[in-house]
Order: sequence, then structure tokens, then C-alpha cells
Amino acid sequence: MPILTFLEADKPLVKSYSRAADGTLIKESYPKVWEFTSHDVPVNTIDEFYEALRTAAANQWCLLKGNVLRPLRTESRAGSTDPNAPTWFACLDFDHLAQGVSVGQALEVLRLHNVDHIVQYSASHGIELERGETAHVFLMLDAPMLPADLKNWLTTLNLETSALTAQLSLTRSGNALSWPLDITTCQNDKLLYIAPPVLEAGVKCALSEQTRIVLVRGGAPAVAVTELVVPSAATCKRRATIHLNWLRKAAGLETRRFEYRTNDETGLSCLVRADEAQITGLKKERGYTYFNLNGGNSWGYYHPDDSPEVIRNFKGEPNYLTRDLLPKYWSDIVDLSPRDEKIEKNRQFLTFRDFRTAQYYNGWVDLTTGELELARASGIKQLNDYREINDLAKLVNIPDLRLIHDPQSLTRLDLEANTLNLFRPTAYMNQTQNLTFGMDRCPIIQRVLDSCVGKDPGLQEHLLNWIACMFVYRRSLGTSWALHGTFGTGKGVLINEVLVPLLGAENVSIKRMSELDDKFNVYLERSLLVVIDEAQISESRQSRTIMADLKNYITEPVITIRQMHAAAYQALNHTNWIFLSNQADPVNIEPGDRRFNVGEYGATKLEITSEEISRIRSELVAFASYLHNREADEDRARTVYLNQERRDMIAAGTNSIDTTANALREGNLEFFWEALPSGDIGSVKPEIQAMHDSYRRLLHDALRTENSVHRLSRDEVRLLFAFNVGDVPSSPAKFTRMMRLHRVVIEPMKIHGTTVRGMEIKWQAPNEWLKERLSELQANALPQKPLRIVSTPPVQNSSVPNESSAPTG
Repeated sequence: MPILTFLEADKPLVKSYSRAADGTLIKESYPKVWEFTSHDVPVNTIDEFYEALRTAAANQWCLLKGNVLRPLRTESRAGSTDPNAPTWFACLDFDHLAQGVSVGQALEVLRLHNVDHIVQYSASHGIELERGETAHVFLMLDAPMLPADLKNWLTTLNLETSALTAQLSLTRSGNALSWPLDITTCQNDKLLYIAPPVLEAGVKCALSEQTRIVLVRGGAPAVAVTELVVPSAATCKRRATIHLNWLRKAAGLETRRFEYRTNDETGLSCLVRADEAQITGLKKERGYTYFNLNGGNSWGYYHPDDSPEVIRNFKGEPNYLTRDLLPKYWSDIVDLSPRDEKIEKNRQFLTFRDFRTAQYYNGWVDLTTGELELARASGIKQLNDYREINDLAKLVNIPDLRLIHDPQSLTRLDLEANTLNLFRPTAYMNQTQNLTFGMDRCPIIQRVLDSCVGKDPGLQEHLLNWIACMFVYRRSLGTSWALHGTFGTGKGVLINEVLVPLLGAENVSIKRMSELDDKFNVYLERSLLVVIDEAQISESRQSRTIMADLKNYITEPVITIRQMHAAAYQALNHTNWIFLSNQADPVNIEPGDRRFNVGEYGATKLEITSEEISRIRSELVAFASYLHNREADEDRARTVYLNQERRDMIAAGTNSIDTTANALREGNLEFFWEALPSGDIGSVKPEIQAMHDSYRRLLHDALRTENSVHRLSRDEVRLLFAFNVGDVPSSPAKFTRMMRLHRVVIEPMKIHGTTVRGMEIKWQAPNEWLKERLSELQANALPQKPLRIVSTPPVQNSSVPNESSAPTG
């Protein structure tokens, strides 16, 4: 069911208008708010959407384009949305319509006027008459769309609709396009302001409050997603760049290639060598600095005060490096000269403020060994006390250093880059690599692996390659491991006696599952390996939120770090993850997920003495040598090992429709064969008996299919689902839509010379299994007669929302 998320703040989320003494119109922008309370409202129809929107507007709330991952209760919304979650509605933001052009006329040009929609006129409509009509238009979709696809559609409307293309212009910075139809309204973190404005004395509005939000009937209840033109992101980017350079040339600017690079400090993608802009307005509010550039007045460019390296914006433009976009401003706020401190017996004393967190530190670093002693200080007095004890001059201005954890760098203190690296390689990482020991020199470690991972050679080799890549390359591999088994199988021994010494105790974080609920996660920035002990995500009431966070932490190159008494910031992700559990389901794995490897369930306790555990340390030199010298295949480490344990864990957390859809996409012939009754058919349900002969004959055809490629009609696909699931829609359109929701594509194709709707499957099964089934088939051959699909009885499927809007065919 589609859900709308509205946000409430401690102040009305409205724009205000007043008159100056000379009659000039003064407008106050929407307030800058950092803490919100969320309200979720389920809606099934455009009428319910309309009522929810009017109620929220009357409450002076705003609409969030996406949904929050967890309820917000007077807190920051940073990181609360999934940027890739599908959406059930589109918002068209008309902010640049020409004088005399109505929203209705614009929708007619876009061929969307025949769809039921809501028009919510903006706060300026009826007040700033020179701007023409300005409004949000909300339309429901007949199937969910990804925000990226929605953005590509909005981009295409701008580039292919002549009335919109004529209004394309350069942004104030000259580095991007200003879109007449906003393309950022697809973003799940976008705030859409819907409340009417506050009008002070002397300000009149030509629009009545009753007509500010109106429901317009077009005929169709929702936009047919399959009819939208959605090119690839690369195509949109290429066409937009062509138009951007055309406008730059017309404005007397040079045409150029637009390249983007990730900024090392913030992890944000930034335009390389942006054109310089002029600051024509600057203000500071609650930890942020806002700009108007080149004569603009929207305060749309900003940076956090504690992270000025990148200029961000609300305008859909790329991020810009401050040193490129605003070079004079950058040189004014940053002291680029290194700061020399006292060096005594190879120890350099340090007193500084961490740039990102604004926290104070004092200590020393040994420039020869890399040894680091660092402690938090409460303020300038403690810093100066430390300096006085160590015969250092009193500080007037506190120098900044940036604390980082970079496992790829062996440099501890870099005064040119103003960084202090908290990562220190272990002796095992630095040991000479001309030692050539193998796993035969590590018998106790091998026993531990056999017990807690399993004796499958392929599985164990996959884990050893993963450990080698983490040990040698020291970066996030994008995959994780779930090791489960009864108490005492050696999981803790593997972590505490092998991996922690190899990687360094300061580079490994061991957490209990309950700690995943904690919003403070600074340990992520300073860990090469994170181990979750006693994992069983399904038992947590926050399981969906936890799994969403874990997926982000495992795969994303940049993660958001939150620590107490400091603003959130982004950091490069170096973490790798292992989940330990005595339960059979430590994590929830979705079909098609490529993040989790699963070890074999250990049912037998590892027989190991304390003396043998202590001897593991003597094997670590040989084990480190083995890791250094064996092939460390990073591409293989980034893939998961597809074993039966993993399939069982997926099945444990998957409903029957998802399981069947996944088996169909994978062509898992064994799955469908196992559904055949093995005994007296009279003992099964009557509806299964009615389909039995057709189902069995379909599977026999699959066995005989040459090259295992089988074209199934939609009715045959429905038969497979009805036999394995039970309740499936009887209507072809509803069934097709249900399949689309579960990523099973039904499309036109020729079967026996006739065009029908169906799908092509390449059946997969082990060779030995296939030989056995074909042998059975020859021994008990059914007569070769045409397959007749028995119609399944009509069933109402409540899991398919808003089926009345499904396309036919």
C-alpha cells in the first residue's frame, strides 16, 4: 500500500509575505529546520491522497517525497530515507511557466491531462503575479518506480518537450542546467512544501485558500508506468551535456567536458574544475554557511561550517569543490601552511582540534615507529596545560588536524595534508613477504576453520581468499560472512585468536547485535573488520531498519558517521563484516542479494584445549605468510559463494510468492519438480489435483527441452505459480502486474508461430539429477499429446494493491 510521509517541525513550515514602508513586497523563505517528527498516512487512491495533503497543509507540515526508514520523533532526518526505495507517486514542480500558460495547459502538452491529479499551488501563486502559475502536480503511478528512473523521465520531459526545452537556461554558477520542470522532485529525501503562506498586513493573494489544493479528474486513476519514456542515465547525461554546452556557447562561455570525482575528505562526487563564481550574499545559520552566487537570491548554495571543502546546493546541480568555485573564499578560511610542533626523541607532540568533529586532542606520535598516544581534551585550557608540561608555547589559535582512518596509507602524520592517520599496520602486515609458508604449517587454525566454517573446500577457499584480500588490500570488499553453529564450534576462536591479532585490535570492532540499534557509529570509520556477535536480526523489532543500514555499511563506498556531541559527517568506508550466531538465521537474506556468504552450520563442538589455543599465536606468522603469498582475487571476494546453506537461509526469510518467483527467474527446475506429490494424489487438495496432470506434463516438457531453453506462455507461468503458491489472480492483467511486482517479466513472444505473452526460461539443474529424471521419464513415459492448461479458480489477491488500474493484455 502506498504511504505518504509528512514532516512536522517545532515551527510552521510556511513562507511569509509582508510589505515594507515603501510598499515593497518582502518574502521570508521557509524556515531552516533540523529536527522533525514524521507522520505516515497510507493512501490507496488519488482521493485519499488529496484528503491527506489538505490535512497536512492545514497543519502546516511538509511532504517528504520518500518514506522514513524509522519514525522520527523530534530528531534530525539525516540518513532516515532510502535513496533507492521505489515510489508510487510523481511530483511535477512547475516553477517557470510562461505568462498566460496554465498548469492544465502544461499537463496537456505533456500528455498527462487525462490522468487524475492534484494541483497544489505554491505559496507565491496569486501574490507574485509576475511569475505566472507555479504549482506542484501530484500523480499516482500504477506501479512503483525507482527514483533514478523517475529522474530520467523528468529529464526527458525537459529535453523532449519543446515548450520546456525553450525555457532551459544556465544556473547562476554557469556549470549546470536550470530545469523548468524540476528534476530533483524524484529524490526520496526531497521536502515538498504544501502549506499556504502567512500574509502580513498589506499583502493580498488572488487565490483563495479553498482553491490552493484542488483535485482534477482526468479519467485514468494513475499514470501507466509502462508507457513512460525512461532512457538510461548515461543517455540523459549525454543529452543534457550537449544542451548545457550549447547554452554556454550562447552565453560566451567555453564548451567543455564535465567530469566528476569523489572528494577524499567528504566522499561526495564533485564536478572537476568548476567555473569560478562570485559571492553576492553570505549568511550563517545553525552550523551552515549559505550563499547567493552571481546575483541569485535563493540561498541555494551552502556548506557545513565544519566541512567547507565542498559547496553543495538544493538546486539539482552537482557538488563543487570550494577551491574551484570560490577560490578567494577558500583561501580566506583555510590556513594551508603546516604547523611545526616540538619533536623530542622522535616524538612529535600534538595539540589540535579535529576539523570534522570540533573535538580537542593532545598527545604524541613517534615518527619512527608510528606509535601514537592520543587523548581527548575538554577545551583550550587542557590543551595549554599539556603544552606547558611539555615545555611548549601557549596556544593562541588552535590548529586543525583531520583525524582519518586510512588502511591504504602507512603515513601517520601528514602536515601538508593536515591529517593524522589512526590506522597502524600490524607486525604481521609488515612481515617480510619472502617467507613461503602454507596452510600445512597452520594445523590448529585449519581445525578451527573446518569446525566453524565447514569442510567444503570451495567454501573454505572462498573465505580464505576473502580474508587474504582484507589483509593485503585493506579495503571494503562489498561482501560479508555469516558463521553459525552450536555453542563452542570455534567462531570466537577464529575472531579473537586469529583475525584480531592479524588485523590489529584497534582495527577490529566486536559488537553485540543489540548495539546495532545505537545511532552512534563512529567505530565504523575506524574499523577494517566489524564482528557482530550473537546475531539474529529477525528477532529485533527494528530488523528492517537494521538490515537496511547493514546493506549500506557493507557495500557503500561512503557512509555517514554519527558520534555524540558532534555533527554527522561522511567518511570513506573500509569496513568488512562477519556475523556470528548460535542460531540458524543470523541475518535476513533476500533472493538476489549479493552481500552475504554463509558458512555451514556447525552442529558439533570443537574439541580444543587452552594449550592448543595459545599455540595459535605461533602459527600466525605462517598464516600471515600464506595470506601474503597466495592469490588474493578481489573480484572473487566481491562475489558470494552460492551454497545450500545460503539458499536455506534465503528460503527461511522469504514468503512462497517470492520463493517461487526467485526459482522461476533462476530456472530452478528442481524446485518445481519437488512440488509434485510423491504419494497418492488423492491425499492432496482438490485444486492441486485439478492442476496435477497439466503441471506434471509442463515439467516433463521442461526436461525434454533442447538446450534447456523453454518458452512458457503466461497461462503456463500462472500454472507454475498456482500449483506452488495457491492464491494467484485469475485475470491476465492482474497476474501480469503481480509478476512485475516480483520481477518476473511477462512480454510478447512467439510460441509455435503464434504471438502470445509469456517468458523465456533457461532451466538449470545438476547433470546427474537430469539424467535420473529423464531415465524415470523414459520408464514411465506419458503419451505425447498437446498440453492443456487447466484454468485456476478465481482468487482475490489482497497482496496486489490498486489492481483496478492494471493495464490489460
